[in-house]
Amino acid sequence: TGSGKSYCIMGEPSALGVIPQFANELYDRIEGTADEETSYKVEVSYYEIYKERIHDLLASTKHKSKTHLRVREHPVTGPYVEDLSTYVASSFADVERWLALGNRFRATAATGMNDRSSRSHSVFTLVLTQTKIIEGEDHTRVSRINLIDLAGSERSAISMTSGERLKVNNH
Repeated sequence: TGSGKSYCIMGEPSALGVIPQFANELYDRIEGTADEETSYKVEVSYYEIYKERIHDLLASTKHKSKTHLRVREHPVTGPYVEDLSTYVASSFADVERWLALGNRFRATAATGMNDRSSRSHSVFTLVLTQTKIIEGEDHTRVSRINLIDLAGSERSAISMTSGERLKVNNH
C-alpha cells in the first residue's frame, strides 16, 4: 500500500498508466493498419476479486447487488469468468469510460498509509478480434490481454488496519 501500484496501472489524465497507454497504442495501431479487407473489434470486461469472490465491475446498474461470479475452464480457450459482462469499445475514449465506471465500484478503504487503498485485485481485459478476408474467406485472429491491479497489502502495525480490513489483508 502506498507504493503506487494503482497509480502505475491507471495513471491520471496528464500521465497515463499502463492500461490507458496500452489501449491508446492499440487504437493507434488499428487506425494505422486499417484497410478494406480487415476489420477489428475490441471488447472489454472488468472485474475485481475481493475476499476471494469475483464481482463484475461493469454489470448494469440494475444488477449492482455484487453477484458473485464463478471461474470456469473452457477446454480450448482456458479459464474464464462465467456470466462476466463484455462490452464493445469502439475507441480509446470508450475504454476510458469503461475504466472510470469500473473504478467507481472497486472496493477501497482508508489505511494509515493511504486514504483510498485498493482492497481488491482487479482484472481489466481487452479482447481484439481481427478478421481479414483472404481469397473470399474470413480468417479470424483473437488476442486477449489481462491487465491486473493488485490490492494493497501492508503490515497491519504500520498501516493501522484492524478487524475486517485485517482479515481482508490475509486473503
